[in-house]
Amino acid sequence: MAHTLEDNSLHAFSALVNHARPVKRKQALFRAGDRFDRLYFVRAGLFKSYRLHEDGALHVTGFHLPGEMMGLDNMNNGVHSEYLEALDTGSVCELPLAAIEKLARVDGALVMQLMRTVSAEVSREKDMMYLLGKMGAKQKLANFLIDLSDRSYTSGLHRNKIHFGMTRADIANHLGMAVETISRILQGLRDQGILTINHRDIELTHRDLLESIAKHGSIMPIPHRDRASA
Repeated sequence: MAHTLEDNSLHAFSALVNHARPVKRKQALFRAGDRFDRLYFVRAGLFKSYRLHEDGALHVTGFHLPGEMMGLDNMNNGVHSEYLEALDTGSVCELPLAAIEKLARVDGALVMQLMRTVSAEVSREKDMMYLLGKMGAKQKLANFLIDLSDRSYTSGLHRNKIHFGMTRADIANHLGMAVETISRILQGLRDQGILTINHRDIELTHRDLLESIAKHGSIMPIPHRDRASA
């Protein structure tokens, strides 16, 4: 958000935010049932949100990268329905909900920008959930990698290089797939030269081919240009 704000708005926003609280690996920022009284922004590190269902099953609902907003799981009820946990050492900024009321009196335009940020994040998550529910395994994983790559780039990292701070088990849970399926598809993409994998670092060496899989479920042939139209 900071890049979109004028100096005056940035100072007003900064004065209300609790800055750079360090977080240890596996530390929970909140648990289901905790009071919803603040929003979180990732300053450094990687976080995952998940739900525990009544039958004890765990469902990973999302991963959160630097610069992204977290803690939007049950804003209307005032109580969290999810858990938020650090996957590695990092830090977060916090914006108490009470501060947003003060912010509205100082800078209404800034509150609108904050709401647009909230809306964009909720829409992105819903769109991804909708798409993943209609895709086969290979297409799901391709979309996940493209999405993670784009978000890493927005966070200031290399667009075509991804660090897997989450486990393959977490990814499989999030996508509704088996861990073995994740490993098999990644191996196939590496064999095709679409990815290079070095431990937990992945590089999209042929992003265009991965985007074709994400969109169509397979690599689509490039149509030949007609000589007459050339």
